[in-house]
Amino acid sequence: MSRKDFIIFYTFLILHASVAGQQLASNQSIQAEGIGKPLSTPLFEFRLKYAYAQLQEDLGKVDVSEVRNHFLGREVAIRMHVFEKEYAIRTEPAPGSFSEKIVYRKPVIYHSIYKMDRYYRNLVKKNNILPEVASAEMSKFIELAILLLNEDTEGLEKELLRAENSAMIVEIFKRVIII
Repeated sequence: MSRKDFIIFYTFLILHASVAGQQLASNQSIQAEGIGKPLSTPLFEFRLKYAYAQLQEDLGKVDVSEVRNHFLGREVAIRMHVFEKEYAIRTEPAPGSFSEKIVYRKPVIYHSIYKMDRYYRNLVKKNNILPEVASAEMSKFIELAILLLNEDTEGLEKELLRAENSAMIVEIFKRVIII
């Protein structure tokens, strides 16, 4: 190998390593330990054990006749009903207006729950996940959203806004812990 070929080869090798390193550093979905959690997603802890017990009590008192059906079953339907009642503030129609105005408390979390709902609906429809597993996960996420309504969730909401797709939203909600 001539000196010229040697220099060209090593220049290419160094440039290739540099480009690969930059791509790796800019990749937002680097997988941690093969468990599918983005490294950039922090762990969120909330002290809500007392509120969780109260929520379970409140879920048992829901009038089932008011609850709409849900594709994941009655348990998810009850939680979605409570979630909707807590997050959506409906106002009376103004004079001359025929429809009520709806304002959402914590709209980022509200819309994230509905994105996950559609995500799980598609997974179940395509048989990529068992309905029982989807129901259990969705129930947990809805309960978390209800519990977080009166908490400081600014960091969580920022992460949810950064999420590029529904799968990332699911991963973020999996990182929320109640202590």
